[in-house]
Amino acid sequence: MLLAWVAISPPAAGADPATAARITGVEQVSDRWQKISVYSSSMDKVIVNDVFRAPRDAAAPTLYLLNGIMGD
Repeated sequence: MLLAWVAISPPAAGADPATAARITGVEQVSDRWQKISVYSSSMDKVIVNDVFRAPRDAAAPTLYLLNGIMGD
């Protein structure tokens, strides 16, 4: 079973929740690859993030989030 853990900070007091950063979709591409779409209020668009998880038998549970060439 593949479990994903995501933490998102609540918007600051007085912030409009309709424009806050939020996950808009998750697509399971393979057992270790997910495409997570996140709305960015600062860029006013949805950014798709590829998330690759380590194999289940990896020595340490590590998740790297790196900006890529298409991160405009």
